[in-house]
Amino acid sequence: MKISRSSSASTILLLALTASGFVACSTAEEETTEDELGGIEFVSCQDEFHKAPLYPDNGKYAVLPKNALLPNGLDAAALDRMKTENPAKYESIMRGRCTWIQDTAGTERLYRALTIKTEGVFDILLTMDTNPRKYESSKKANKFKTMSRDQRWGAIGVMNEPGCREGDVDQYGLKLDVCPHDPMSAGVVGIRKMRNPNFNAQVWKDKGGLAGYIEDRTIEPPYLIGATCGSCHVSHNPNNPPADPKAPKWENLDAHIGNQYIHEGAFFGINIAEDDLRSQVMLSQQRGTSDTSRIATDHINNPNTINAIFNLGGRATFSEVQNDGSTATVHHVLKDGADSVGIELAMMRVHTNIGMCSEQWLPRHDALLGKKPQAPLSIAEMQANCPEFPGMRKKMADQAAFLSQSKPFKLPAQYLGDPAKIASGAKAFAKACATCHSSIQPEGKGAFDQTTGGWTMTDEQIGQFFLSKVVDASGKPDPKFLENNYLADDVRYPVGYLGTNIARAVATNALGPDDTNPEGHIWAEYSSSTYKNQQHFPQKITIKNPYAGQAGAASSAKDVEHTFRPGTGFYRTPPLTSIWTSAPFLHNNSLGKYNGDPSFNGRLDAFKDAVTQLLFPATRQNVVKLTDRDSKLELTDAAYNIFLPSLHIKKGTPINSFAHTDPRSKVTQAKMGAITVASELDRLDVGDDRTWKMFELGGAPDLVENRGHVFGSEQDPSTYRRLSDVERQDLIEYLKTL
Repeated sequence: MKISRSSSASTILLLALTASGFVACSTAEEETTEDELGGIEFVSCQDEFHKAPLYPDNGKYAVLPKNALLPNGLDAAALDRMKTENPAKYESIMRGRCTWIQDTAGTERLYRALTIKTEGVFDILLTMDTNPRKYESSKKANKFKTMSRDQRWGAIGVMNEPGCREGDVDQYGLKLDVCPHDPMSAGVVGIRKMRNPNFNAQVWKDKGGLAGYIEDRTIEPPYLIGATCGSCHVSHNPNNPPADPKAPKWENLDAHIGNQYIHEGAFFGINIAEDDLRSQVMLSQQRGTSDTSRIATDHINNPNTINAIFNLGGRATFSEVQNDGSTATVHHVLKDGADSVGIELAMMRVHTNIGMCSEQWLPRHDALLGKKPQAPLSIAEMQANCPEFPGMRKKMADQAAFLSQSKPFKLPAQYLGDPAKIASGAKAFAKACATCHSSIQPEGKGAFDQTTGGWTMTDEQIGQFFLSKVVDASGKPDPKFLENNYLADDVRYPVGYLGTNIARAVATNALGPDDTNPEGHIWAEYSSSTYKNQQHFPQKITIKNPYAGQAGAASSAKDVEHTFRPGTGFYRTPPLTSIWTSAPFLHNNSLGKYNGDPSFNGRLDAFKDAVTQLLFPATRQNVVKLTDRDSKLELTDAAYNIFLPSLHIKKGTPINSFAHTDPRSKVTQAKMGAITVASELDRLDVGDDRTWKMFELGGAPDLVENRGHVFGSEQDPSTYRRLSDVERQDLIEYLKTL
């Protein structure tokens, strides 16, 4: 059956785009099949805040399904009631949904700049092109690979937008997805296309069209591609998984769960030769993580999980000294709690980090390469000069309203265990977990004391408090404990106490001035003075090298003493809400297997593997990122040539022996002169002293990704918290109920 859409809002949008030359179409009326629309009712995202100053098409044509991608626990019927009873709240949530999922906020300009800088190694426009071929250029053969719409899920883990399909090759030689409901969608949720105002059709033609563009990425393409928060945070709905992960329906998607399947490293690095060390770094990035310091680099390979967002209303706040000397009540945001100047600016920083205000941001650092010192990004300058900043700042209250509505996904009863085991597990949770993993905390607990590894209250006193909260008088789990419980105290804990890999905890982008960045680091204005001055105790820790004393390893493969600078060395407690949905675990998704299966059985399979390793640490095998082939790194820039023109590395060598090195450091430059560069016939490996000399120079000399967090096990430093094998198995059953 064919249905005409000539009178629909979508047809009006199509006509407008056709008249402007954005869409090639020979008729004024588009025909589409009923299956393509699926009976979905769409609502527009256009309002006074969504008229983007430079690219108005994005806000003008953006739509979302009326009854999908809503906060979990807030269904269409509840929204209809809210619309009548509290229209202001309803409108705020709906505007926030549009900002979160559809507003690129100018990110397209950053991605265009990165395409030029990398000479097309990163080109999001061609990533969205679905021609199943390899683009070639005279500069470097096979410079850009493409993938079909069906291949995206397996290759880079993004969410194909429902209702879209592969398009035909257009007049510019590009084969982009067609989305009848939203002509601005690039075919992936959260990735949008728009007209490039700098495009000149005659220049495009004179320069050879697409072939000319592939040779010279400075030629302006017809479209720009931008990304929104939804590109990383929208993923499969745990309680309504898709039959086919690469072809979800709208009802199979959720906007708060976080995309634990995305392969961000492949998204950025898929076009780098596989024997290039940079490719090894990117392709080894764990699924479901984001390297938030990839572009404004801190020279530490430290991707971290894309968290789900639930029960924000229960989140803790902290009184912290701000950069102007005042004191403010703030949240801790990011893995180390670096965003600590208020939730509005924390959200604005995230939008900036994915591309907003790139004209102000890029001059403050050397994107991707990090050859020059960073300088703090000025909030005042962006407010004055960035076209998106003032409008986006007005949208943050609405975005917060949308995000704060979502409730955890509950595992259906048929997948839960024996009620008696769950009750026993609840008591184990009170004893071994709730001390940190609850936003409900006892009065008088006190702050964590790094010198003693404890609080004012004893572990037993804390445990007794939580026993009175987690279970009721009959000994059954008390549902009141979980109501609006963020299941984390959001406190920054020293990584030396946690025992986990230090790489993300020693990130530097939110710090103040130092020898390599005399003005301060890029996000210095977004972190509090309290954050910048917090000191890890002890200031030095010894990090085990898994190769020390091993057969075939050089004698220089030794444990390393690491000194924490002020502001580094901490992780805030992550929430355990809907933990059954989110394996693998830890801050870097390194604990447990990745199976890429969003079904109930698939999620529970991954959960069981990860939680068993979490609670029974003796079952773990060290996870160390290794090169999967002989690799090389050619650094031809003069800034690097002074000490490191090239590296050649053998297969099976730890990637992070090299990936944590900051070439700007004066100490590094002084010591690198003593390291002879390895040639093609003289490749570095674990048996080579030079490998370990470079390893020691890294900002995070820590190879084992999945170590630490042994609480509740026989290795727990607190004897009170140590659980028996049976208690830990019962705890697993309780965790499935969160």
